[in-house]
Amino acid sequence: MLAFDGQHTPKTICLQGTYQSHKLQVLLDNGSTHNFIQERLVSNLGISKVDIKPFHVYVGNGEVLTCLSKCVNIPITLQGHEFQFDLYILTIKGAEVVLGIQWLELLSQVITDHKQLTMTFQWEGKQVQLKGESHFNFEPLCTRQLKRLEACDSIASLLYMKASGLAGNDDHNPQ
Repeated sequence: MLAFDGQHTPKTICLQGTYQSHKLQVLLDNGSTHNFIQERLVSNLGISKVDIKPFHVYVGNGEVLTCLSKCVNIPITLQGHEFQFDLYILTIKGAEVVLGIQWLELLSQVITDHKQLTMTFQWEGKQVQLKGESHFNFEPLCTRQLKRLEACDSIASLLYMKASGLAGNDDHNPQ
């Protein structure tokens, strides 16, 4: 299960959702038993939570996380369709919300096309098709934004790229 340590494979179905006016990165994961939300997101958005009987979640990297609370009936819009979710709170990285079997089983029959990154199902008498994004467009961060993300432990991956001269192009390599 890669959902909890911030890794995504090329055929992972990720899409953008919305809670109130806040954009969310949502992962559809049939390898997860429950629906999860990042702990820091619950705090940052002031989402109410309720305590539950603790249970352990075993993640793909071998780590065991303990879930102590959940958010009930959270409205999230996915590509124009609003759904209500019960979301268990965990210190996950990567996707902000993970929708697992807990939600998928409510949909009954689901047609998933991992090549096209689509998921089609009936919801409230209508056919719904969710289209995953093959990649998210990441914007460069300024130093202040990076420090703020670091302070609230919100960094799953950090990439730095620097342009260099082309190999074999002597214009950039003075003699």
